[in-house]
Amino acid sequence: MTSIWQVQQPGPDAVQALAKSLKLPPIIAALFINRNLTTTDQCRRFLDPSFEQLTPPSALKDIDKATHRITQALLNNETIQVFGDYDVDGVTSTALIWSFLKQCGASVRAYIPHRMDEGYGIQPEQIEAVVLSNAATLIITVDCGVGSHAAISLAQEKGVDVIVTDHHEVPDPPPASLAVINPKQKGCTARLSYLAGVGVAFYLLLNLRKHLRRIGFWTPQRPEPNLKEACDLVALGTVADMVPLINENRLLVRAGIGVLKRAPRPGLRALMRLAGVDSATVDGQAIAFRLAPRINAAGRMGHARSAFRLLAVGDESNALNIAGDLERLNEKRRATENKVVQEVRRQIADHPGLLDDPILVLQRPHWHEGVLGIAAARAVRRYHRPAILLSTRSGIAKGSARSIPGIDIHKLISLCKQHLLGFGGHALAAGLQLAPEHIDPFTGSLLTKARQQIKARGTRKITIDGHLDLHKITPSFLDLLDRMAPFGTANPEPLFVCDNVRVIEHAVIGKNHLRLTLHQKELPAGTFFQAIWFNPPTLKTPGHFNQMAFNAAWNHWNGSKTPQIQIVAIR
Repeated sequence: MTSIWQVQQPGPDAVQALAKSLKLPPIIAALFINRNLTTTDQCRRFLDPSFEQLTPPSALKDIDKATHRITQALLNNETIQVFGDYDVDGVTSTALIWSFLKQCGASVRAYIPHRMDEGYGIQPEQIEAVVLSNAATLIITVDCGVGSHAAISLAQEKGVDVIVTDHHEVPDPPPASLAVINPKQKGCTARLSYLAGVGVAFYLLLNLRKHLRRIGFWTPQRPEPNLKEACDLVALGTVADMVPLINENRLLVRAGIGVLKRAPRPGLRALMRLAGVDSATVDGQAIAFRLAPRINAAGRMGHARSAFRLLAVGDESNALNIAGDLERLNEKRRATENKVVQEVRRQIADHPGLLDDPILVLQRPHWHEGVLGIAAARAVRRYHRPAILLSTRSGIAKGSARSIPGIDIHKLISLCKQHLLGFGGHALAAGLQLAPEHIDPFTGSLLTKARQQIKARGTRKITIDGHLDLHKITPSFLDLLDRMAPFGTANPEPLFVCDNVRVIEHAVIGKNHLRLTLHQKELPAGTFFQAIWFNPPTLKTPGHFNQMAFNAAWNHWNGSKTPQIQIVAIR
C-alpha cells in the first residue's frame, strides 16, 4: 500500500509565541498547536490536569433524577441489579458501580451476558430470569441499554425502575426508562460525548457521592469511597474503548495510570504480573496491548464474569488463579484471531477487486464471533478503509464493524437498517445482526450508500508533527514528551521525521521485528541511537534512510531507562 507523508506546518509566529510563553522548545509548542491547543492556559491545563477541571456531573441530563432514585434504593435497602456489557468498557463499568454500591452497604447484584448465547444489551427474557429472580427493584445499565427498548418496557411493567448509563448512539425514540444518562442524547448540553461507558458511570458516582455527602449518609462506620482510587478501572475501560484521549478522558486516564503504578487492586496486580507489565512503568500502551486484550479475552472466548471477578476480587490467591485463566483464554483468542486474519487476507489476495470498494464486507460461516472486532480492526489498519466481518455459524449472521476517522460506520449501517435484526455502536465501531439471506442485500445497499459519501481508499496517510534531528532527542525533551501522555485516539503519540540517517547495524528480533543502531551526521562521533522497527515490510534493511518517520520515548528496562526510537516508516 502506498503512503502519503503529511508534515504539519503550524504558523512559525504562533509557534514562537507559544514556546516563549511556556518556556518550552519550539517543537513542543508545535505539538500543542497540532493538537488544537493554542493558548498558554490550554497547554498548562494539558500538562498539569487536575480534577478541578472536570465538567460538573450535574451538567449531564437525567443524572440528578438517577441519583435520587439510587439514594432511595440505598435508604430502603432495595436490591439493585447492575447490568453490563462483556467488553473491557462494560466489565470495568460493572465493577466500578458494583464496588461503590457495595461500599455503600447496598444489596447489589451484577450481571454480564454471555456474548455468544445472549448477545449485547438487555433482553426481555433476562428481566424474568435475572432481575425478578433476584427480587431487584432497580436496574442500572452500564455501557449498554439505549437500544434495549423491549426489555426496559417489560421491566417498567413489572414495577422495576431502570436507569440507563451508556455512551453509544441514542436511537429515536430513546428507551422509556426512568433516566437515561448519555452525553450523546438530545437535550444533553454537557459536551461530554467523547466519554467511554465507564466514564459515564464514573460521573454518575461523582454525583451520587456528593448527594450522599449532602444528606449525611457517610459515617465513620460507612466511610466515603475515594473515587480517585477507582480511576484504574476508568483508565482500563477508556483506553480499551479507543475513545478520544482528550479533556476529561485524558485526565481520568492519567489519574488511573497513577493508581495502576501502585497496583493496589489484587486482580490487576496479578494480571500485570502474568502479562509482563512492570507496575512502575505501566502506561497507555501497556493497557491497550497487554492488559485490555486479556480482560477482553474472557468475553470473547469464555464468559466475561471471570474478568469481572478478577477486578472485584480481594483475595491474592484467587486473583492469580483468575488471571491465569484469562491468560489461557487470551492465547486461545490470539490463535483464533490469527486464523480469521489469515483468511481475510487470503480472500482479498484471491479477489483483489474487493479493494475497489470503499468498505470491506466479508463473511465466513465458521468464523468465531468473539474475535471479529479485533480482526476487523486489523483489516482496517492494513487496508485503510472500514471493514465489516460477519459469521453465520450460529444460524444468524453476527458481525463487527470498525472504521477510520472521518467515516461514521454506525451512521452508514443505520441507513441500511431495513436489512438488519439489530445494530448498535458509534462512529468507529459497531455490531450488527441479520438473517443470512439478507447479507447480500445489506452489502449492496451499504456499498451504494458508502460510494455516495466516500471514495475507495487505498492510500495510507501518515501525519507527521514536524522535523526532528536525532541530536535534539535529549533527556529533557523525552521528559516533556512523557508529560504529553497518555497517547491514543485524538492525542496521538508525536511522530517526527528526519533526513539522511545511516544504519550502523541491524538484527532480527522475534520473528518479524528489527533492532537497529542509527547515526546522523549532526551527532557527535561515536554517538548512536537504538531503534526498534515492528513488522517492517522486509527484514532486509538498506544502509541508509533518505527519510525516517519515528516516535521517540524512554525505553524502560530493569529499573533503568534509555532513549529509544521506534521507526514507523522510511523512504
